[in-house]
Amino acid sequence: MLIIHRMHKWRWYVLTTGFLCSLLRLHNWAPISITGCSKNPELRNVFNSVNQHSGAQPTALAMAVLAYAEHIDSRQVLSHALNRTANKHVSLDIRPEQYDIVGKHLLASIGEVLGEAATPGLIDAWLVAYQQLAAIMSGAQADLYSKSVAKKGGWSGWPPFVVKQKM
Repeated sequence: MLIIHRMHKWRWYVLTTGFLCSLLRLHNWAPISITGCSKNPELRNVFNSVNQHSGAQPTALAMAVLAYAEHIDSRQVLSHALNRTANKHVSLDIRPEQYDIVGKHLLASIGEVLGEAATPGLIDAWLVAYQQLAAIMSGAQADLYSKSVAKKGGWSGWPPFVVKQKM
């Protein structure tokens, strides 16, 4: 299933920059305006703000989306990157319901950047691809969360703690 819309890499960067703008409401630095922007405070701290402003975050995201699209039928090619991403997501306590928020904004960005080229068939293909990726990531993360809880003294989420001494 090949879903890539052939476009220059800079358009992928514009797409992911617009996606981050839409997702996090960062209009002061995004080069395009995404309609229907909303604030998602639960996701603001997930994305490194220095990397957002320097352009490293949208560049990395653009390359990841492109790699996923190019290798969607050969998951083994992506296994290392998917595993690394799942571990990073677990470290940030990303939960399955957050993928719905991200997907909504990613599809809106694809539609805005591609304009008329974003046919219903293309958007539907991206929706299926994104849902597949979200399911893969949620499953991998569930496994990692379970392993973390099963360890002696293990937990999942953000456990409460007490500061006993200030140095």
